Amino acid sequence: MLCGHLEADATSLRKCRLQGTTTLRYWQAFGVAVRDQRKVNLYDLGAADAVNFGKPPVEGKKAIEKSGVLDHIMSHDGLGQRTVLFSDGAKVYPSLCEKMQVKHFACSHRSGQFCHTVKFKRKTLKVHTGTMEFGLC
Repeated sequence: MLCGHLEADATSLRKCRLQGTTTLRYWQAFGVAVRDQRKVNLYDLGAADAVNFGKPPVEGKKAIEKSGVLDHIMSHDGLGQRTVLFSDGAKVYPSLCEKMQVKHFACSHRSGQFCHTVKFKRKTLKVHTGTMEFGLC
């Protein structure tokens, strides 16, 4: 089970171009890292398409729910502290966090913001998803 301070992010790896089209097919993976631990859970989101040689597709709510990750995230840890999820600002996270009853903080990669700080429960927290990248190295 995952709880505490978590980071979530997804990535898309291009598999192929569908023959006779401008559609690119990607394989998507979703990961959740537990901060301050060397623990990253990876989930297969399956295939997703981008049309007209466009950008890789963003993670989708249905694919994340189908992956089973929601069953692995606890709303509170063993000491009663609320779980906090940090994300890159993708539109899917606020509704997922509400469903899981976890606190959500995000930085907006779309607007060029990759890290900032927030106050939560009298602590200063860094909002970023950099642990995820380092955890996969």
